[in-house]
Amino acid sequence: MTGGRNWRGFRTGRAALAALLRHRGIRRLWLPAYVCANLADGAGGCDIAWYSTGDRMDAAPDVFEGVRPGDAVVVIDYFGRSPAQAMRQAAQNRNVLWIEDRAQAMAPDAAPFGEVILHSPRKLWGVGDGGILVGDDLPEPAGSDNPDVFIPNDLRAADPDGLDPSPWFDAFRTREAAFDARPLPVSMRTVDTLKSIDPAREIAARKNNWTVLAAALPDIALWPPAVADFAPLAFPVVVNDAAALSAHMAEHRVWCARHWAELPSPQGFAAEHALSRKCLSLPLDGRYDSGDMERIVATLRKYYPR
Repeated sequence: MTGGRNWRGFRTGRAALAALLRHRGIRRLWLPAYVCANLADGAGGCDIAWYSTGDRMDAAPDVFEGVRPGDAVVVIDYFGRSPAQAMRQAAQNRNVLWIEDRAQAMAPDAAPFGEVILHSPRKLWGVGDGGILVGDDLPEPAGSDNPDVFIPNDLRAADPDGLDPSPWFDAFRTREAAFDARPLPVSMRTVDTLKSIDPAREIAARKNNWTVLAAALPDIALWPPAVADFAPLAFPVVVNDAAALSAHMAEHRVWCARHWAELPSPQGFAAEHALSRKCLSLPLDGRYDSGDMERIVATLRKYYPR
């Protein structure tokens, strides 16, 4: 699960981040302007500085000119792809704590560069909780296990075809709303589940499904590669109105996530906020095959023709 490096498991990614920043005595945290609001909650009492990721999540190295020794910087492997070479070059400044956020990354296309790696396995594997730190000099969680975090998962397993979503979806929303940045430990059920997973099939399915979507949707793809050399979280597309397209897809029983509909960064980061209104994530995980991808494309094209 960690490649032999030290690890500590917390209930959420934001809890893991907050604990790490306290443990290392960090006073200023740099976050990308395109980021989940929940991760920003993990800043705790740190001052937050923002840096631009541009309209394709691919920042230039000069965004880090204001970084000072003793700062921490979070860099995200967006949709599972390792950050650009410029970002990796910037991270050679070892007077800074570089935190590589691999919450969306199952099998990136490059080795990690962060001093500390942050994983959030519930976003990839459907486990009940988990924010995993990998590295050295890590904080310890405090508190007790909570097996109840798996209640939504167990209810969902009883409805494999999604014919009666209200019990498990309501339980899922209740659980998500209760998550916070307290340094509670990851549940042992999550740890045991992760240890039992062989990711090879899932990685292959995600890459194959990306290839189908990339061939059919080159005009609206966020990124151009026809073949993914990483295991993607989803297939991001850029359209005029992501919310409207998401509603159309949902009417046809295709559930598309918004990564992310609302950003915590200042409105002055115009490119990032514009992208958040236009970016929609098409599902491509291992539950689906090429036939499912073709249905997704056909459904999308009814609303957004070529």
